[in-house]
Amino acid sequence: LALIFIVNTIMLFWNPSTKIEKPKPVNIELTVISSDCKDCFDITNIVNSIKSGNVNIKKEQSLASDKANDLITKYKINKLPTVIVKGEIEKLNLEGFEKKEDALVFTSIKPPYFSIKENKVLGFVSITQINAKSCTQCESLDPLVKQFETSKIKIVDKKVLDVSDAGAKDLIKKYSITK
Repeated sequence: LALIFIVNTIMLFWNPSTKIEKPKPVNIELTVISSDCKDCFDITNIVNSIKSGNVNIKKEQSLASDKANDLITKYKINKLPTVIVKGEIEKLNLEGFEKKEDALVFTSIKPPYFSIKENKVLGFVSITQINAKSCTQCESLDPLVKQFETSKIKIVDKKVLDVSDAGAKDLIKKYSITK
């Protein structure tokens, strides 16, 4: 009796003509603005992530920064490279993007990047490690440097100085280093 009740209930509410439809793709336009910096943030993964979503790209273009001045001004872009998404943006939820006027602009650019305001590349790191050769109990800073390198921080210069070197003494004084 219980089985008959369950089957009747299913038959009452089940409509074989009802189909579950996939959501329609979101219509967008993509504009990538690049910089001349070959070591800067790689925007490719961001573009590929957008393309892998449920989108229909109506127009796609890549512009060098000198060809995108109007867009840079209009959307108040401060860092390059970046991506501008236009179209049905209200249907999108893109992490790292900010709504600016009629577009979503990628603003979560990790260093190094080209700063439009300063007109130069920012985010390269120089490391100067000061060691005390005479200290047998002092720990090495090499693991910290390796940690920087594995976290994709762009290290452009590494120096290792002994505490007795003139350059080290200057830095110790300049930065009031005590340990």
